[in-house]
Amino acid sequence: MIRIVCPGCHSPLSSAELEQATIDGHLSLVCPECSMVLLTEPLDEHLTQQPVEVPLHA
Repeated sequence: MIRIVCPGCHSPLSSAELEQATIDGHLSLVCPECSMVLLTEPLDEHLTQQPVEVPLHA
């Protein structure tokens, strides 16, 4: 299991313990202990980068 240490309160967290919130149109992961935003990304599908499919040759 991957654990993340919050840089604000130094609490060790698993990905299941992080809270999700929408802040200013961005999906964010928030520390449940100190409410620090740890990760944010735009909700708009046009702004998110989609993986590029590369054709495989036999």
